[in-house]
Amino acid sequence: MPAGIQILNTTGSVQVDETYSNFYLTAKGSVTIADITIASGASTRGAMVTVNGSSPLLAWRGAPATVQYVSRIGNSWTYTLLSSAANGTAVHWYAFDSCENYAPSVGHGLQVFRADGKLAFDSTALFLRPKQLITRSVLGGSYGGMPGAAQTYSFPAGRTMSAVNLQPGASASGTYEITHATAFANPQSNQITMTDGFYAGPVIAEGPQPWANAYLQPGRFLAVDVTGY
Repeated sequence: MPAGIQILNTTGSVQVDETYSNFYLTAKGSVTIADITIASGASTRGAMVTVNGSSPLLAWRGAPATVQYVSRIGNSWTYTLLSSAANGTAVHWYAFDSCENYAPSVGHGLQVFRADGKLAFDSTALFLRPKQLITRSVLGGSYGGMPGAAQTYSFPAGRTMSAVNLQPGASASGTYEITHATAFANPQSNQITMTDGFYAGPVIAEGPQPWANAYLQPGRFLAVDVTGY
């Protein structure tokens, strides 16, 4: 960086820099778990969330869920949340996106711009606060032994935690109409509990197959602090 400002955190990592565009809160809301039809045409429980942005991340809290499908039309992104919660359960969601389109409110603060003139940081924004990367990779064993043991991650008392699905867990068994297993994150208060869940999906192989003892693709989640958001 030949000129400008650079701010480091306590670990020595860059926190504010003109080359890095921070993610900030662009929208929030709540949806209710209900019976839905997913991209494969199968029926399951979940909810749809649609947000506008360039590359948004969706966080949620209040119910065990995962983002299993994402579709995009222009700047409109629709996220399909699958959940094992009962119909009627409220799920609170938060959308975070690049700071370059942030419109600051009137007031005092600090702004940092990139070389192309786009906003990289604004001190008045509510920024993404990642706390831990969580992976769910182990299933409960053979068919009938599901789900596996829950894993609970605790964060400081008084904090409100949410989860961002970076990679959905994937495993499957069955004949013709496949039942898939996936990893669910359930953020409640200052804890996130990881469990296994199931949904109907497209055929990926013919003939009966045993449940694998590990996900073909582990579920990866980012624990995000949304206290005060």
